[in-house]
Order: sequence, then C-alpha cells, then structure tokens
Amino acid sequence: MKTTIKEMFDEAERANEQSAEDWQAGRTQRNEFIVAEESKRLREQWHLGNFATLYNEGVHAKLTFAEHLPEGDQPQPDFAVCDQSGVLHCHIEVAEWMEVRKRDKEYSGPYSECGRLVGNMPDPTDRLRAQLTKKIREKAPYYPSNTWLLIDDNVGLGLYSWANRPLGDVEVARTVVSELMQTAPENISEVWLVREVSRPMTVHRLWS
Repeated sequence: MKTTIKEMFDEAERANEQSAEDWQAGRTQRNEFIVAEESKRLREQWHLGNFATLYNEGVHAKLTFAEHLPEGDQPQPDFAVCDQSGVLHCHIEVAEWMEVRKRDKEYSGPYSECGRLVGNMPDPTDRLRAQLTKKIREKAPYYPSNTWLLIDDNVGLGLYSWANRPLGDVEVARTVVSELMQTAPENISEVWLVREVSRPMTVHRLWS
C-alpha cells in the first residue's frame, strides 16, 4: 500500500529507537532492528527516508510517496516511489555496504559487553563489488525501467588505504559502480549513495 515516505521513515525510526532502548536496558539480548531478518523491511524504509530527505533538497519533483513491493516469483526492487503529485517517479532497490563484520555477533549479547570491531579488518571494496554484481547481473534484468540503486554506506571503522581521504569511501564506491555499470541492463538508470558514516549524512550520485 502506498504511503508517505515520511510515515515509513517515522515507523522505522520508532522501531529503531525502541529496539536500541530494549537492548541497552537488558530487556532483549540483541538489537532486533539491526539484526533480525524480520526487521529488514523497516531498515529499508529507514534508508529510503534518509535518502529522500537529502535528495529532495533543491529538486522540483520530490520523492514523497512509496510502496514497499512484495516479493514475487521474479526479483523486483524494494520500492515504487512517487512524487508529490502521486505520479510514479522511479523504483528503488536498497543495498547496504558494511565492513566485513558479523552483525549478529556485534549487536547480540549484553549491551555492556558489546564492542564494535575496529582496526585490522579486510578492505570492504570486494564485498561491495560482490553485492552489487549480484543485484546488477542476477536481479536487475527483471526490474522495471528507471530503477535506481541506492547504496547505504556504513563503512568507516577500518584502517584502509583510502580511509584517510575525506570522501575516500565515495571514490571507491563510484569506481566499483562505474566498472559494473558498463555491462548493466538499461533499466538501472541511476545509482546513489547515502554516506551514513558522516554526520550530518550526505548523498552522492555515483552514476546516471
């Protein structure tokens, strides 16, 4: 069912805050919003909401309404997105770029004993390439025309060769995307990245 992106984001943000509060208070043994498979749709709504807020600054056709598409026999994007007039603007598929970490272990167990893994981790570039290759080569051929790929950039903990550059992660992601899009189906029309590791978050168009 189509609803506003703001309502989707607010629902996800409430779940995010409640999940973190329950875990930190010891009422649960893991942060369900971040770890649980059943929270995947809410996480996608959260990423979409952050992206739309940043994207809408300074554009005429604002991303306003969205419908979370159900899984079917063939792959399809996560969202159908409409502008402020309710006209279909694009479809959006969400991908999350993380370090090579095990999120179920990182956000499980007593909160007081939780420590984020830092330092000597493998460079996550190959992980991003593998994620996007699967989406572009296996799933994207089934997507509608004018599908946007949205990457949530959640890297930034490791000591990588490019990590000391102000937008090193954006440069790396743009290089990977440019390589893969050379042989991508035409129905992927744009690729965007939300840099979640920065505060405030920033949005970057990687390909169009």
